[in-house]
Amino acid sequence: MPRVRIMADTKMPGHPWKDMDNMEIMRSAGLYEDNPYSKEKGFNLAGILLFGTDETILTCCPGYVTDCILRRVDLDRYDDRLMIRTNLIDAYNQAIQFIREYTPDPFYIEGVQRVSVRDKIARELVSNSLDHREFSTTRIARIIIEKDRIYADNWSRSSQSGKLDPTTFVPEPKNPLLAHFFENIGYADQLGSGVRNLYKYTAIYTNGGEPELVEGDTFKAIIPLPDTVTPEVTEKVTEKELDVLNCIIDNPAITSTEIAKLLQLSRKTISVRIKTLKASGIIKRIGSDKKGYWEIINQD
Repeated sequence: MPRVRIMADTKMPGHPWKDMDNMEIMRSAGLYEDNPYSKEKGFNLAGILLFGTDETILTCCPGYVTDCILRRVDLDRYDDRLMIRTNLIDAYNQAIQFIREYTPDPFYIEGVQRVSVRDKIARELVSNSLDHREFSTTRIARIIIEKDRIYADNWSRSSQSGKLDPTTFVPEPKNPLLAHFFENIGYADQLGSGVRNLYKYTAIYTNGGEPELVEGDTFKAIIPLPDTVTPEVTEKVTEKELDVLNCIIDNPAITSTEIAKLLQLSRKTISVRIKTLKASGIIKRIGSDKKGYWEIINQD
């Protein structure tokens, strides 16, 4: 709940959830309600999926799994795999991190700000997989990274059928409570924007390519990957430290606390990664943590 308050306030400063207690947030989000048949009060399935323990989720929704697969060398099986069965808030971060680990992130400037096009695409794919799926089925959702594409599918039971056209499709929330909650904490934007974002950022990511989005009982998304390989991480800095370094490049005045919030990691974890960057001779801090700024010594 503390994380939810921070994320909601970051998405919309002054968000009402910031000053609500836990149960007020649950009621406000529609996650705690009256059963119209038994007249009992309790948490609904959306509340369990968002906040429940792994054991509770398994009991109430045994078919819920998001299967993340890397399949580039061993095409019969897989090169790496992550089976996600935890709550949707943590599942979102785990799936995003899996995509980050195995796909390139070319440099791109939008206006005057550096934007990770790869993360924009990953955000839409993962958000759709988690909050627009049919949870009553035992069919699992999949995110498969291959040599030249990302393939994702999940059971949807949509009233529409066929390839989606961003200019004509009519957005339809499969799970309105989950979609609204994701929008409040910044995991998704307003309904319908995801498809438009996938078309926009896939074209940038692949220099003119298009996603293939097919709606039906199963929602399928195919995102082509650019004709580049993931850059090798140097011996000095790992992919995890690069995430911190990118935050500093984007905003030299950022504090370690702000980096922790942005990456949704603990302050202690960020401190360790910053220490590595400093020891590698890549950055140094000028002034205090609150009022100073970062100087990039070496970006090679």
